[in-house]
Amino acid sequence: MKQPHKHAAVIKAWADGAAIEKALHTGQGCVHWVGDEYPSWNPCSMYRVKPEPKPDVVLYGALNYRGHTCDFGETKRYVDNIKATFDGDTHQLKSLEVIK
Repeated sequence: MKQPHKHAAVIKAWADGAAIEKALHTGQGCVHWVGDEYPSWNPCSMYRVKPEPKPDVVLYGALNYRGHTCDFGETKRYVDNIKATFDGDTHQLKSLEVIK
C-alpha cells in the first residue's frame, strides 16, 4: 500500500481554502513561519495551516502620581483610570488609553 504524501493533511486543508505557512530556518534552531500562497509541497520543507490569531488581552488598572513616583496596581484602593491592550500572540503593548 502506498504511503500518503508527507503533507497530505495540510494539502487537504489548503484545498479547502486554509491559509498555509512555510517554515524558514533562521539559524540556531529557530524557525520563522511565513505565508505561502502557492506551496510546492517539498517533502524536505515544513508546512502548517496558519494558526488563528489569539485575542488581545485587555487589562485595567490605576496609575497614580505620588510625589516622584507613579503607582500602577490592581488594588481597588484606586479607581481604574487606564486601559492597556496587549497583542494576544506577541504580548506586546498595542495601546494605552486614559479612562476619564
